[in-house]
Amino acid sequence: MPFTADSDANLRTRQRGLIKLLDWLEDQPGRTWQERWMASGAEEAGREWTRLPLQWLAEHQRARKYDRADLCCGMILLLGGQAVRPAYRWLLRQRPSQLLAHIRSVTNPDGFVALKDQYTATGHAGSNDCNNALNRVTWIVTRKGGTVHDVTIGDCVEPDGQADHDGDPSPSWATRRTTPRPYANSCGAAGSCR
Repeated sequence: MPFTADSDANLRTRQRGLIKLLDWLEDQPGRTWQERWMASGAEEAGREWTRLPLQWLAEHQRARKYDRADLCCGMILLLGGQAVRPAYRWLLRQRPSQLLAHIRSVTNPDGFVALKDQYTATGHAGSNDCNNALNRVTWIVTRKGGTVHDVTIGDCVEPDGQADHDGDPSPSWATRRTTPRPYANSCGAAGSCR
């Protein structure tokens, strides 16, 4: 998994965060990172997931004032490296502003560029629809693993209805009951439908 960032400071933050997350997860029951993630309680914590490793760091006399930022940045690498695969419910409760672009940069970047190019080639120029398509495929790859090429049409509609209805805002595509035609076309044109 590449440790890339736009600056040395960001790279150090991601590395520190990844180490903290792996140390915390290593202390959870389970044999795999995914089993430990599930046992940690982070799925149920949703947006407040960082309080769990923060508590662990404090209990182990490793707390620092910048831990929350480290943990969030480290999560990019944990998700991008597909070491853990949170449920859609957890993923949809996160604030995706930078997360999705960062995940794309470490998870199959060429596949995402090809998907964007195929979307543009369909003649649909709406950047909002293109971003929704890229975001949906990013969530799918993050949840299921693999690459853009592995995504099927069935995967594309699976997150529908997975939105959290307890007051947390979710991406607009998460509550949509249909897959937009331009999105389905770009998905198929990229060869990712089987």
